[in-house]
Amino acid sequence: MMPQRGNDAPLVRLRTTAPALRVHFSGIGGTAMVAGARLALEAGWEVRGSDNPLYPPTSHMVEALGVPVATGYAPTNLDWDPDVVVIGNALSRGNAEVEAVLERRLRYVSLAEWIKEEVLRERRPVAICGTHGKTTTTALTAFLLDRVGLRPGFLIGGEPLDFPHNARLGPKGSPFVIEGDEYDTAFFDKRAKFFHYLPEIAVVTSIEFDHGDIYDSLADIERAFQLMLRQMPGNGWLIACADHPGAAALTRHAFSQVATYGFDQCADWRGEWDGEVRDGRAALRVYRGGRRWAELAAPLTGRHNLLNALAAVTTVMPLEPAPDALRAVLREYGGLEHRLEPVATVAGVAFVNDSKATNANSLEVALLSFEGPIVLIAGGRDKGQDFAPLGALVRERTLAVVLIGEGAERMAAHWAGARLLRADSLATAVDLAYATARSAPGGPAPVLLSPGCASFDMFTDFEDRGRRFKEEVSRVAAREGGA
Repeated sequence: MMPQRGNDAPLVRLRTTAPALRVHFSGIGGTAMVAGARLALEAGWEVRGSDNPLYPPTSHMVEALGVPVATGYAPTNLDWDPDVVVIGNALSRGNAEVEAVLERRLRYVSLAEWIKEEVLRERRPVAICGTHGKTTTTALTAFLLDRVGLRPGFLIGGEPLDFPHNARLGPKGSPFVIEGDEYDTAFFDKRAKFFHYLPEIAVVTSIEFDHGDIYDSLADIERAFQLMLRQMPGNGWLIACADHPGAAALTRHAFSQVATYGFDQCADWRGEWDGEVRDGRAALRVYRGGRRWAELAAPLTGRHNLLNALAAVTTVMPLEPAPDALRAVLREYGGLEHRLEPVATVAGVAFVNDSKATNANSLEVALLSFEGPIVLIAGGRDKGQDFAPLGALVRERTLAVVLIGEGAERMAAHWAGARLLRADSLATAVDLAYATARSAPGGPAPVLLSPGCASFDMFTDFEDRGRRFKEEVSRVAAREGGA
């Protein structure tokens, strides 16, 4: 069912004349929650939190905050009398701290509501929305704004390699770049998170059916995006992907200014790429209003990733950066950990970590990012997905597929005709993939970890899986005499 405005969400108003100084994050171990806690620290709040036992890398992110964090949920965790409790999206009725908050009538909010009132109202929100590409586009937009001197704040739903943390407050009045998630906000607020983000600029990369536990149909998701646009000021900007029908159709519902981007001829900011890559960077030609604007050296390959680069460039332009500076800095972008992350090259074999690809759609994007054949490591907890539509692409783009985890047999059944190998561990998979890639007929081929499945059958989470992959690559490099 579509997220509703609903009358069951509590009306919560944080104090504006005397801001709360003590905040407790219940469920602090979530990627967004630990980022919110960092924002609170930078804003001068006293921060504490609680969660179930945490494991790397999440535990390291929480430890880096340097704040008291209780292991396990208990009413006593709230005895320090916080001014407000931020309740994570994973928590619901029956949780000990949720029940204590309600019984004691403590002030409570969702993370999205806290960010809205304490961060976004005094800044210029840039919400990056859409079914795919949010994390990369958010990270790249924040990077561009930072490097051209606009001092943005940001909250990125991954681990950026260009910043020490995935969140930064930034000065009042500056841009704040945030992922605009369409998933629901909290157990007491079933609206999409992006309803809270007050976008001055909203980017929509794509609209496809997702989150079947929240939405009944694609039409429900489209309606949620349309409602978001009603909150935008007339002098704001909707930035929509012209290549994606769902995103392009959304422009008809805008009350703000509109700009489109993409490879489609009708895009206001149009890209051209003929497959040329120089020194690991795609030669992306960009046209603005039909006139050639620049040729950019984008450290991303594949049309999907270059669409993200076009989105970021289009998004920062209304904030008036110096164009020459913008052209110069794109080539320096480092990317995201676990998202098409170059790891090492061993004896000509390039290893790439795309552990964040936890579904078939993300796997498809990864495969389309490579021009030549690769050796793919895939598998995990398959979540009942239909991998058959990827069959032709897998056969076309891979020399071999090394299958791991619970989903191996399901993938094998859907990918008949591809060369399929089995491995009972990630270490074995890396060894097998390396040997196969090194002996490829046309010379060494890349090895891509892009599982297309969840990680929980073999690992703590996708981050644990990605880091274990990098450890195994390091082992291979040491055995072979270095990367």
